[in-house]
Amino acid sequence: MKELKFESVAGSWHGNDYKKVAMTSVSLETGSPVALIFMTHMSIDYDGMGKAYGPANKCPLDSLNNAGWKDPDKGYYGVKAYDPKKAPAGVKLAEPHDYYKDVFGRVPAVQTSGPYKDYFISVTSGGVDAGVTPFGVLHGGLAANGVEDGNFGMVLRPDQSRIATFNFLAGEGGALKDKKGKFLHDYRLGECSYKVFLNLGGVPKRCSEVYANNNFQTVYIVFPKSDNSPLTRIGADDDYDDLPAFIGMQVEADAKLRGTSALPAFKKYVAGGRKNKPGNFDEISFTLESRGYLTSGYMEQ
Repeated sequence: MKELKFESVAGSWHGNDYKKVAMTSVSLETGSPVALIFMTHMSIDYDGMGKAYGPANKCPLDSLNNAGWKDPDKGYYGVKAYDPKKAPAGVKLAEPHDYYKDVFGRVPAVQTSGPYKDYFISVTSGGVDAGVTPFGVLHGGLAANGVEDGNFGMVLRPDQSRIATFNFLAGEGGALKDKKGKFLHDYRLGECSYKVFLNLGGVPKRCSEVYANNNFQTVYIVFPKSDNSPLTRIGADDDYDDLPAFIGMQVEADAKLRGTSALPAFKKYVAGGRKNKPGNFDEISFTLESRGYLTSGYMEQ
């Protein structure tokens, strides 16, 4: 019988509210990892949305600090911004200029018409709207582990048996390389567009909230070198149903202590003959089946 291979992925991984994140790679019998699994609360990217950034009295979805306002190196990167002395004719800039300027003296451009008039003009590297397009943000640590622009990922919400899917947008994460061509160490995880958050059942952010309520467990499954889901292939290889069993154990381990790896418990489970599946096994299996994974019970029918 075929058996999946689960291994810990080294790195100082961390995420939203998680100071430490355990990442696990999943491989077929031979070859490089076909999936990377980790847990953290979702970090939400609002870039490209009409109401992503703006004056406080407009109740924007995100803080201007997250668009580079106070960034000492890059300055603005989440909004269109210009030096007031060099701005194109007809472009309106946020007032007062001195208050909104970044480290380079640039000031955000303002929308002058439409439903989001007076909000700032938000941008993304791919020109997409985070409220419309489901995408994951690609940081250097993931890129160094084989994840590329356009690669496929999914995030599972166990409390509601939901899955949302996305493709990575490399430019949003700034997966930068050094002079030798190696990715710079950036171990942030779990950042996705607002659309992914909503698809996962997240409650739309209210004006009274500083942050959207992301306080629920999320399991990320990322597929390096793949632009679509290989779950059917993995399911065919996983005659023991180890994938849903491991994910179920990871959810249980995370509930006890954030950032804890389920690998020790999983190895004990395998060594013991796979007799005691986690209590959430059926729910996890059903959720994965909805996205193409084939459990052994399904294949025996």
